[in-house]
Amino acid sequence: MRRKGTQIAIDLLNAIAKEFGVDTKSLRQPYRFQNLVAARKAFCDRGRNELGIEPLTLALVINRHHTTVLYHSSPEMQRRKRHTRTAGGSR
Repeated sequence: MRRKGTQIAIDLLNAIAKEFGVDTKSLRQPYRFQNLVAARKAFCDRGRNELGIEPLTLALVINRHHTTVLYHSSPEMQRRKRHTRTAGGSR
């Protein structure tokens, strides 16, 4: 069962990388460039909230601590994203 979730997470990572125009190796690195952070956020959000993948599995796939996944997929982060979009601000 765990292997299936991991494969789904890897497939999602590949799709996110393609969507954001980055490579998967960069998503696994500690780089904090805005485009990579946005792609990681999308990965965490979709993986946890849309596909129901365990945070630990998602974290292992992107070489992050599981609390990073929890933060990026949390309701608070979702409110921040909506507020930033509606306020017209981009960071």
